[in-house]
Amino acid sequence: MVPEGLCRGPIGKPRLPNFRIPRLVPLVNPLDERTFAHRHLEGVFPVIAVQLWKLMRSGPGYRTALSKGLNRMLKFDGKILISSVMPDAYILQRGKGWFINAIKELKPDVAITWDVPTYSDHPRKASLNWLLAGLEAARRMSLELDTPLIGLVSGADLPQVELSSRCLRAMGFHHQALACHELLVGRQQAYLKSCASVVARNCSDLTLLSCSHPNLFSKFRMADHFVGMSWFNQAVRGRRMRNGSKEFLGDGRGRTAHLIRENLKDAIDAVRESFPSDGPGGNRTG
Repeated sequence: MVPEGLCRGPIGKPRLPNFRIPRLVPLVNPLDERTFAHRHLEGVFPVIAVQLWKLMRSGPGYRTALSKGLNRMLKFDGKILISSVMPDAYILQRGKGWFINAIKELKPDVAITWDVPTYSDHPRKASLNWLLAGLEAARRMSLELDTPLIGLVSGADLPQVELSSRCLRAMGFHHQALACHELLVGRQQAYLKSCASVVARNCSDLTLLSCSHPNLFSKFRMADHFVGMSWFNQAVRGRRMRNGSKEFLGDGRGRTAHLIRENLKDAIDAVRESFPSDGPGGNRTG
């Protein structure tokens, strides 16, 4: 159930996305055209995700996004998802008020609710307080924004993750997301899988953020969507994602672009192999 404090103010049902989100959604840095997956494979991606914190750190970049609009800035005519996941410094410096205003100004097609820092090695009470702050931000966003929203689940351990997910469901967030980067870097795939399974039971649509390596798709079949940019991070290191091949090692611009295209193709193939019944754009109906 929703904690008592959240019920003291009004709660509005968040809008849900009214368009089909594909299984694989490229995450782009709006200030680095090398990450524009939609330009490397034109016409393949109907939805892309944007790292908001990259705009937050660049005044000129943010002003360009406001003056041109995100679609023109990114040279993209599809749907745009704003990812709220960002380094803790930006969360603490700007706060949820700035974030809500940024969504109002940028007008994306869908946005992830505000990110909060919760860590297993921090005092449990501190993580719980941040979890509640994230839920309060989600409540405010559902009241103040017309933008469709995906609720970001937080928590320092499995019980907190379940609490966050259940509260979001009670507030009307049937689409939910999990941030995966820190857990994958820490080689905690088993724990992440437990978290994803818990969240999947509390929502009808689950998005895994920073989880886009082809090797992961079959391991997280409970997820509906994978958002990330593994193809770019691997390509700039001269590596193919699937087999770790170093035959294209080098930092030449054309070579990096070639690797990005190859990694994108591998990711698309892996999605199709992992979800053969409904393809890369299928959604779970539970």
